[in-house]
Amino acid sequence: MPALKRCTVVRRPTMAKPHLAPSVVLPSPDGKFTVEFCEPAEWHMGAWIWKLRLIHEDVDITSRHLALIQAAEYGRFFYESTLQPWSADSRKIAVKSFTGIHLYDIYERTLRLLDSSMGFASSLQWSPVLDRLLVPGMDGGYLFDGSGEVQGIARWQMSELPDTFWMASGDLFFLVDRTRNSSPPHLAFFDSNGEPAGIIDVDPDILLSYKKEAYADLARDQHVLVTSRGGLAVGSLLDTWAEAQFDQSANTLYLSIYRPTGEPYWREGNLYCKVREQWVGIELAP
Repeated sequence: MPALKRCTVVRRPTMAKPHLAPSVVLPSPDGKFTVEFCEPAEWHMGAWIWKLRLIHEDVDITSRHLALIQAAEYGRFFYESTLQPWSADSRKIAVKSFTGIHLYDIYERTLRLLDSSMGFASSLQWSPVLDRLLVPGMDGGYLFDGSGEVQGIARWQMSELPDTFWMASGDLFFLVDRTRNSSPPHLAFFDSNGEPAGIIDVDPDILLSYKKEAYADLARDQHVLVTSRGGLAVGSLLDTWAEAQFDQSANTLYLSIYRPTGEPYWREGNLYCKVREQWVGIELAP
């Protein structure tokens, strides 16, 4: 049964923004292959597409795997910071392009288009241990095996693309549910077939408490939070987690939120507040 082992206030984790890096290198578990996403290009309002290179023991073998490259319209693929493209046995990679989600067998050089009826996928994530590929979306997460067959569906309903992560054990993954509909923000755990496996509350009002009543009059649906860099953020980010990052090797989830640095003040008929970003590190067990 998953549990919250420890929670501490931490500095912002170091992770480069994908579109600011010239390339992203993702090695296979056995260390023999590398997928490199390179030459990013912005195609729509902050969304980026990338060229892909396949490398074997420091040799570029992309030209030997044209079926993989030709699966992408314009020869470009999507990359997300949560992407885990390699299967645990290092035989297959999962990629996403305008033409859909594909499984490619490095050794057989065969390509399979996965069923895309689940809608837009927020990421592609192989279990680090099991033959399971998680394809999460707003209406749930599909779990495929290495042959491309559906082995289970995790059910949820989200109003935005979800953050999901596999635990280091590889037999559980979790969804970060930021909403406050009928329960506080929480982590919803599922097994490798999509069956529910537990819930852990991660309420920011408890983990990073502050004098909430003093800021109750701040509009939650307007940009009234003045950040340390002089920008504006929406008021609801006092109540809900903003970013989520996960260190799989340490089973530690990092979550960010804004917290006030002073009293609310009026400006041009609106109530504002200066804030700073704060992070917590949540170590999970097992």
